[in-house]
Amino acid sequence: MTVITNPNLDHASLLLFEKNFERLAANKDTKLLNCPAIKHMDIKGISNISRIEGNDLVDVTASGRNPSKQYLTIRNDNRKSVAKRFTGTYLVDSYDRAVKLITDPTSDLFQNLKEAKNRLTDKCIIDAAVGSVTVGAPDSAGSTLTAAQDGVVTIAGTTNFNYATVISPAITQFKNQYVDTYGVTLAISATEEQALRDDDKYMNALYSNQNTVDKGTITNASGFNVVTFAGNTQGGTTVDLPILPESTANVRSNVLMAPKSIAYAVEVGRLDCERSATHVNSWEVTIDMWVKAVRLQGSKIIILTSTM
Repeated sequence: MTVITNPNLDHASLLLFEKNFERLAANKDTKLLNCPAIKHMDIKGISNISRIEGNDLVDVTASGRNPSKQYLTIRNDNRKSVAKRFTGTYLVDSYDRAVKLITDPTSDLFQNLKEAKNRLTDKCIIDAAVGSVTVGAPDSAGSTLTAAQDGVVTIAGTTNFNYATVISPAITQFKNQYVDTYGVTLAISATEEQALRDDDKYMNALYSNQNTVDKGTITNASGFNVVTFAGNTQGGTTVDLPILPESTANVRSNVLMAPKSIAYAVEVGRLDCERSATHVNSWEVTIDMWVKAVRLQGSKIIILTSTM
């Protein structure tokens, strides 16, 4: 008797694919996910994060032995974050190739997924740092605050991106906001990293002990941990999806993030590998992910503009 088979990926192969990708999604080897700026939160539903800013006590020395109570206003707000959904489908030309690609964590497909997931993570974090934030009671629609309205300060470095123009003023700005500069992350493009690399304050051994010339990179700028991303340059490099915001006016927004300034969460929604309905003897690998991020405090973020 003739047996007609309809090959499907077996449960073990799909389970291995799922477990490998879950490990990939939980990996913290992106440029930003493991930095001190990130505070992890739950991915489920709408995240409501209540935040209370500092208050100063009242001097009642002159009120005698039994001073009246001094009621303080609790300066707090509730920050809302809703998950964004990202997906992608790969078309694979045969059953055997599909099995190999999804079960081998060193395959080209997995390496591609890893790089895409890392870029997605870093972009969501940067977008949260410089974008608008929704605040309001958990049972209300909330209102939207722009970065400037939320206290994010912008320092112009479009004329000259160096220590004197952007780094030193940023240190002063943070200190005036009671923000400790220890553990601050500076996200810049390769162009701005080059500008700092050429600055005497960082390449000259009299100013810096990090041997910038030998290393060929800036890893620390006056206490700020430097993270470098690819970015567009006029008449030069072209990047399809730059992580740092770039405007049509040739201005790029580089970002300084103090510790615990961004809340972040990620979850794998679904992984599928099934026969293509539109292509002959082909298989489709689909990835579905949920990601969300929210700025926790505007005073802990500084935007440093630069010319692309």
